[in-house]
Order: sequence, then C-alpha cells, then structure tokens
Amino acid sequence: MINTELLKQIKTIGDSITREYIQLPETEKANAMSLYKQLNDLGQSLYRHEILSKNGLTKEANAEIAKIKELANAMNLCYNPIKRTEQAQKDIMILTKSSKHHEYCVAGIDCATGKFVRLMSNNDDKEGALSGDQMHYENDAEAQILDMARVKTIKNTPTKIQPENVLIDENDKWEKIATVPKQEAFKYLNNDVEYIFCNNKPHLTKEEAESCNCSLIFVQVQNAHVYTIDDIHDRKKTKMSFVFNGEEYKDIAVTDPDYRDKNEKLVRANIVFSLPDGDWSEEHGKYYKFAAKIFKVA
Repeated sequence: MINTELLKQIKTIGDSITREYIQLPETEKANAMSLYKQLNDLGQSLYRHEILSKNGLTKEANAEIAKIKELANAMNLCYNPIKRTEQAQKDIMILTKSSKHHEYCVAGIDCATGKFVRLMSNNDDKEGALSGDQMHYENDAEAQILDMARVKTIKNTPTKIQPENVLIDENDKWEKIATVPKQEAFKYLNNDVEYIFCNNKPHLTKEEAESCNCSLIFVQVQNAHVYTIDDIHDRKKTKMSFVFNGEEYKDIAVTDPDYRDKNEKLVRANIVFSLPDGDWSEEHGKYYKFAAKIFKVA
C-alpha cells in the first residue's frame, strides 16, 4: 500500500517550490528544481512499489524499497530553499569541530533550511562547547567533519552575535546518515559578501559583531598562509593571512585542530569562519575572527 503520508509531504513540498520558484534568487533556482525532480522520482518509485507488490513481484518490490531509501537519503544532501517547520531532529552536515575550551565548537548546515547552525551544550563553564562524548553515534564512533548527522535538538538559543545557536539533547545519541563529498559541501560557499565579518581586521568591537547578523560564514580565500607566532606570554598561537575579495587579511586566529602549529601555504582554501560570544570577548571588547575549518582546494 502507498505511504499516503509520505506522498502528502511530497506534494506539499512540490507545491511550495512551484509557488515560490519565481521569487527565489537565481543561485537557488537550480537547487530547487533539482529537489523538485527528486521529489517526482520518489513519488514514482512509491507507485511502482505498490504495483509490484499487488502483482506479487516481491523481489522487484523490495528492490524498489531500496531505491526509495536511496532517494530519501539523497534529498538530505540537497539544499532545500523552501522553509520547513522547525523539527526536534535536525540533519546536520558537520563542517567544523574547532577548538573551544579544550572541547569542540561544532557547526554545520541544517539540510532542511540550507543555513548554518551551531550545536550547543548546556555547559556554561565552557560556553556551550561539545565534548567528544556528546557527539557519539550508537556504535560509539565520534562524529567527524563532512558527516551528515541526525541530531536531536531541544530549542534555538540565539544571541545577538550568534543567531545560529541550537541547544542539543545531550542524552540522545546521534545517528550517522551519510558521509558528504567535499564538492557537495562546497555548494554552500557564500563568496558574495564584501568582507568576512564587516572588515579585514583580525577582530571586531561588540557593536560591529552584533551588526553582522551572523557568526558563521563559508568562503573561498586565495594566497593563504598558516603560521605560528608567540604571544606576549610566549605561548604559540596559530594564525593565518590570506586575500579575500581583493582585501588582505592578516593574523586571523586559527582554531581548526588539523592546522594547529602548522606552517603551510595554500593557493586556495575554502574556510568556515566563526565569531565568538563569550566572557573574554565581552570583557576585552574584542571579538576575534576564527578560521574554524580549513579545506585545502587543489
């Protein structure tokens, strides 16, 4: 028998795409049409499964079920520009596991909206950082960069500087849906911005940070150089310089653990940048830009 609830959802999303297609930005129309085609393919596969089952072709019907599951998983990897109701479970394409108070700042793309989210814990002492244990799957493996993970969330916890924050259910294990190819992740690059967070300086004032309206951005930079310096307390700090949109950026802090203490030059790199919103920044009036994840581009 056809899953009528699933068909109803397919029709609802398809109708929404048809209604809103004209108003979508040009950059989103191709993704919307791709999703629309996948919805049609999924609907046709459901009908084929019903016909095969009615005719007693069990083997063929089971093969169609496998195709239905494959199509559903594929849709999780596509950007859907049509807004959906906020859900308790989110499918997140993990793009950062950067260093934060000896734990992790974890952020990625919510596949239902195509927008960034930052996954937060209740640990106020570590400003919401996640521990490795809080990112475990049922088999106790820890979530990795480019995993598509299904995460149970409790509520949105936005701040003026970090509107992307979402509180996770720390008692719930994550579910790995897939591993995302880099090129799929790179579809979420946003190179249309003039600056990486308001200016080309290493940090912002509180007023500047609040005016950005976001604390996560994914862009491609050129002529990047990762290096280490000694701070005033003789502690090694990893920094980087690069060019973006014709502007040179220097001494940008690197929190990507894969590049800690490295000295490396990159012709091109796709980087997720993040802004903090913690006590140190508030006390000193400096909100440093962090290179949270660096993807080398060949």
